[in-house]
Amino acid sequence: MGRAAAVALGLAAVVLGASRADAHGVLSASQPQSRAVLAEAPPAVVLTFTEAPEVGFSSVQVLDRQGASFGTGRLEAAPGDPQTIRLGLRPLDHGVYTVNWRIVSRVDGHLTAGSFAFGVGEAVTDDAVRAAGDAPSNRSVLGVGGRALLYAGLSALFGAAWVGLVAFRERRRSVAVLLAGAWVVSIAGVVALGVAQRHTTGASVGAFLRAPLGRSVLWRAVGVGAAGAGLLLARRRWRAGTAVAAAGAAGAIVAHVHAGHAAAASSPWTMVGLQSAHFIAAGGWLGGLVALLVGVGKRPGPAAAAAARRYAAGAGVALGVLVVTGVIRAIDEVGSWAALVDTGYGRLVVVKSGLLVLLAGAGAVNHYRNVPAAGRSLRGLRRVGTAELAVAAGVFTVTGFLTTAAPPARDTVPAPSVVVVDGNDFATTVRVRLQATPGVAGDNRFEVTVRDYDTGDPVAADRVTARFAPPANPAAGESTLDFVPGPLGSFSASGTNLAVAGRWRVTVVVQRGADAVEIPLDLVTAVPAPTMTESRSPGQPTLWDVALSRGRSVQVYADPERPGPTEFHATFFTADGKELPVDAATVTALKAGIDAVVSTPRRLGPGHFVADLTAPAGRWALELTAVTADGDYLFVPLELPMPT
Repeated sequence: MGRAAAVALGLAAVVLGASRADAHGVLSASQPQSRAVLAEAPPAVVLTFTEAPEVGFSSVQVLDRQGASFGTGRLEAAPGDPQTIRLGLRPLDHGVYTVNWRIVSRVDGHLTAGSFAFGVGEAVTDDAVRAAGDAPSNRSVLGVGGRALLYAGLSALFGAAWVGLVAFRERRRSVAVLLAGAWVVSIAGVVALGVAQRHTTGASVGAFLRAPLGRSVLWRAVGVGAAGAGLLLARRRWRAGTAVAAAGAAGAIVAHVHAGHAAAASSPWTMVGLQSAHFIAAGGWLGGLVALLVGVGKRPGPAAAAAARRYAAGAGVALGVLVVTGVIRAIDEVGSWAALVDTGYGRLVVVKSGLLVLLAGAGAVNHYRNVPAAGRSLRGLRRVGTAELAVAAGVFTVTGFLTTAAPPARDTVPAPSVVVVDGNDFATTVRVRLQATPGVAGDNRFEVTVRDYDTGDPVAADRVTARFAPPANPAAGESTLDFVPGPLGSFSASGTNLAVAGRWRVTVVVQRGADAVEIPLDLVTAVPAPTMTESRSPGQPTLWDVALSRGRSVQVYADPERPGPTEFHATFFTADGKELPVDAATVTALKAGIDAVVSTPRRLGPGHFVADLTAPAGRWALELTAVTADGDYLFVPLELPMPT
């Protein structure tokens, strides 16, 4: 444990604050969206989370103002998407409805809850949003305590096993007693964690153990049980038994990490491996230190000095692994430097980092001063080592809180989007910028700025209005909106004029005295990028399957698949793979710097359409709209590669 390594650990402890995390099942998307105003009642509520919910332990309610529930049937997971759940609805009248959700993460057993409101033919007020309430706290004393016990027990179990195997190389009664105590603490941690998670789910013991969440507790128990078998073997064959105990403890660590936040990362197996190595290295360093102190006792000599040197060599390797894996894992955890002080999770990371710096300093003192002196005196080694273990107890406690706290990068729903479009009148006298927040279908706040075309100075207009027309979906109807004057050249208004997702023609009318000018703008609502699956066959065009709501999909391809004139095919399918009847469809080809080309395709079947278009080289941006036979409106933004 050299000085350079100690400095590296100190730097790593600081870096631990600039990271991002995949933890807790937080709502990331919904259909309908929060504050959306729908022309027609939806057949279901569909919720997507950052982690897969345990459907059997989760609940979703859709309530009207009087508290009546409109859910029908059982909550179910979306086919092929374990992070999405769906609840069917009874017919909804016009009004505002609140969606209350409560889920238990299948990944780590954490409980999260929340709510939002949407309207059917009626705008959602701020009062309705406030009435939705906040999510309950997920932290429990038993859950935090169980994790802390498990961390301490497994760390001591693995560390004592490798020190007994490598540093002492022969049976030491004191180390054997420590191993037995660490095994008991590990079992207590598994039991406490399992009881806490079962209490969170509210399920019976049998139902809990049959679920993936319960099975993860059993896998932890299997690893600890294997370590216990190794301890029994060690009574007769010390080296073989301690090796089995170390392997069992490592297996329990991997099982615990796999049932935690790392498994929800974008690269789960990589993060599980890194976090497991981090945990095992911490156990080898700190758990091994406990075993060294109890093993050497109070009598210095050649045997104590040799054991201390072997431990120091292994602890140096463990420290290196701890630093590297900690830095890499940290880059995936907090999200920003500001999150260190702005969030509870970040502040816990700062506390843990400070404790790790203290540990590194104490380890350096032992390595350079007390280990070489172990042949003559153990006083320094024992005094500094005991201080290290006191600080390590704080680290384990903070880690227990960290695993039940929500890392900031995943505990937030993406910030509202903003859609901004610019334009000018035909005579080039004024420039207009229109900003829609959040820019999605439903309720939006609109802001207009009016400036002189040549000078860019604000224009004092007497009145500003806007007409909203969806060219690809005439059934949505036109609407108008009056803007309220603000600071010079700025105007604002709120409304549900963007009734459906898609492309809208917004005509802003600026009136100054007896004169008025019209500025046409094309505004496309913010829509999440669709999930697309590619299929290739020799000699055939590339097929793209695009996922839609309610399990539906659309399959698209270009024939020929090359730049220039081509036929663009689109076929809509129901959730059970049948062709979805579509009354009308449009295809809009987008080109940079050129107005979008809207085409009405030819019908080849109930849900199969083909449009004659000119494909560009490289990326091809398209917008596909359709009105189904049951009146549902679909808007699908696409970006396809076009081979040259």
